[in-house]
Amino acid sequence: MNAEVVPFVEDMPGTLRRADVVICRCGALTLSEIAACAKPSILIPFPQATHNHQESNARVVEEAGAGIVLLEPALTGVKLAQEIEGLLDHPDRVRHMAEQSLRLRNTGSAEAMVRECYRLLGQRPPERTMTNGV
Repeated sequence: MNAEVVPFVEDMPGTLRRADVVICRCGALTLSEIAACAKPSILIPFPQATHNHQESNARVVEEAGAGIVLLEPALTGVKLAQEIEGLLDHPDRVRHMAEQSLRLRNTGSAEAMVRECYRLLGQRPPERTMTNGV
């Protein structure tokens, strides 16, 4: 098994392309990038996150079948190694998790945000607010 352990990633798309499985915290942007790249994940929510939002984010991914949630207070190196080995031993499960991860992505979110801005302004959006996500 090859692994890359880094505290911060500058090139998230490039890093995710190289990964078979991602082990990470559970901020919304990180999880959306993982979904956009169709990667299965082992998620470790930051326990001090405001309103425990990272665990909530992680549970959505887990319930979709795209990730495994491990809570930090009970996490050990042995437990993490077991989860990694379990995925390495079951490539079909990894493929299924990747497929489920891809289903989580929301490709229409930018347009939905534009429509919501118009709604908040009390205006009707143009027929076509965006083209090809630009």
